[in-house]
Amino acid sequence: MAHLELIAATLELTLLELESTKALAAALDVAEPPSWPPPLNDELSQRWFLEKLRSNPGVAGWTMWYFVLCSGGRRELVGNGGFKGSPQEGQVELGYSILPEHQRNGYATEATRGLIAWRSRIPRLTE
Repeated sequence: MAHLELIAATLELTLLELESTKALAAALDVAEPPSWPPPLNDELSQRWFLEKLRSNPGVAGWTMWYFVLCSGGRRELVGNGGFKGSPQEGQVELGYSILPEHQRNGYATEATRGLIAWRSRIPRLTE
């Protein structure tokens, strides 16, 4: 059965993404996607996340995550998403984007559930 692996963006991964899709794909051990980034993401949003990670490397996990589909021994980058930062007053903002060729397969739902589960395991002291 296909499932997603969620990989938190690090400063290094974000720099590779800005360098080239091929470099990002190699680091994530996935085939280079024919189209990247997914809708709603562009160089401007990538640089926004990069600056968040540069200013505070400890914020990894509270920014971008990459969604990798694992199926039949294959690994495929299908989208990304995550949080707009660490909790503010106990709340976080979550968003996602799936490549058009992978939409309507339940990946956004699975990824959102995974991100919420990750968030629920973090102690409240990080807020």
